Amino acid sequence: MITRRIYQTLAVTPLVIMVLAFIFRATLYWSFSVADGEPKGGGDVIEIILFLLLLGTCFLSILYAALLVVVPKLRNKSYSINLLIIGILVPLAFWFVHPLIPKLV
Repeated sequence: MITRRIYQTLAVTPLVIMVLAFIFRATLYWSFSVADGEPKGGGDVIEIILFLLLLGTCFLSILYAALLVVVPKLRNKSYSINLLIIGILVPLAFWFVHPLIPKLV
């Protein structure tokens, strides 16, 4: 029961963070101004925090996928494969789609 709950949380959280980051990039990012003489603004700082949060949850997904394979009592290959796919593909999708967001809006 707890294995399924952790699986569901770790499978959905990276996707939610990615969607929130895309929504932020498309809407609120442009309302943060850059101070004079500074290379980055407040919107960039929030984007970095969202990206690090995304990487952290994907890393936890990959770790839990490895745990599901190694521990015999928890062994569930389908959960493990799904978490591994999410942990690897979500940051890649973010990396490729993120620069396209301003062009799509």
